[in-house]
Amino acid sequence: MALTQRKRQRLSAFLGELPVAAAVKLFAALEADREAGGKGLPHDALLDDLRRKLRERGAAPKRRPSAKRTFFEPFEDFFVSVRSGRKRRAQIARTSLDPIWRVMMTDPALTEAAMAAAALDDAYNAGEDVKQLERSLFLSAEAGLSRLIARVKESDDARSSLKEAVGGEDALADF
Repeated sequence: MALTQRKRQRLSAFLGELPVAAAVKLFAALEADREAGGKGLPHDALLDDLRRKLRERGAAPKRRPSAKRTFFEPFEDFFVSVRSGRKRRAQIARTSLDPIWRVMMTDPALTEAAMAAAALDDAYNAGEDVKQLERSLFLSAEAGLSRLIARVKESDDARSSLKEAVGGEDALADF
């Protein structure tokens, strides 16, 4: 959903007036709605504005734990918001994360990782202990990614298919 510039400015002003406690709750609710596949709201625009307003007020929002966040956390130092020019080593565009995760959750080579991610998300939502499930996610992802890489190295068709699935050559390099 796209907002006109005027509506975006009015929305930003409104969000800036919210009390911190209300803004934090709204942020968590928007994240949960986006994760659940909610439609009809400009989730990214709202979250970006809320995140910026909360940081300006010294109240960075607490991120909701998820298997996806857990998986990508060790690579945080390599993430870049905007890539300019050619792909550089040790830089992973944030825009590559969703397509990479989508492949990880749908490719047959990573079925065990997808099941481990689902179990981890269920445990996060239930407030259960997650240490063993986090370990399971990483181990199953390691095995699945090894199978995927072997398949891509063996077949140009598999490489082309993966490149298309993640959104191009740079995203494939990020993967």
